[in-house]
Amino acid sequence: MRVVHKRDKVSPTEYFAYLETIEGKAEYYDGVILDMAGGSPNHSLITMNIGIAIGRQLDNSDCAVYSPDLLVGLDIANAYVFPDLTVACGKLERSESNHNVAKNPQVIVEVLSPSTIDLDRTSKLLRYMQIPSLREYLIVEQAHAQVDLCYINERGVWDSEKIIGLDGVVKIKSLGIEISMASIYRKAQFEA
Repeated sequence: MRVVHKRDKVSPTEYFAYLETIEGKAEYYDGVILDMAGGSPNHSLITMNIGIAIGRQLDNSDCAVYSPDLLVGLDIANAYVFPDLTVACGKLERSESNHNVAKNPQVIVEVLSPSTIDLDRTSKLLRYMQIPSLREYLIVEQAHAQVDLCYINERGVWDSEKIIGLDGVVKIKSLGIEISMASIYRKAQFEA
């Protein structure tokens, strides 16, 4: 997904009002609005593959997978974002300032795009790590088979693991599920 800067230093209230006037999506980072452009076919396919794989395994749980249309609030980081996929367990907690904002993601998935790779791997990662309910963050490449899994380990500290190749398996421990890399990248087309 391509990022286009909008304007600087607006309030969250102004951001929510702006969202009501646009056709697409925009994210908010400490007063700055970033308009989000559409993604590639691989981005869309990989996102759906992951959503289906997770959703099937959560059928008999109190967890739900949400599409990229769910706005997630990062109160401590003063940000509002549209992750590619969000998993929340139990009742979806909503922000008092905007009922459409979720506050309790347990797992977040971002499929990388050339224009957002730095944001997703750095400042967005640091912001996500401040969400009290978040247990795992999957950073998924679309140009080749690689998933970086960031998670809270048994000592309560953020850690990471890199899964490379179609023979690998992504273990989402907080949900008690596994997803094969082959299913994540099913029908994806990699350029040479």
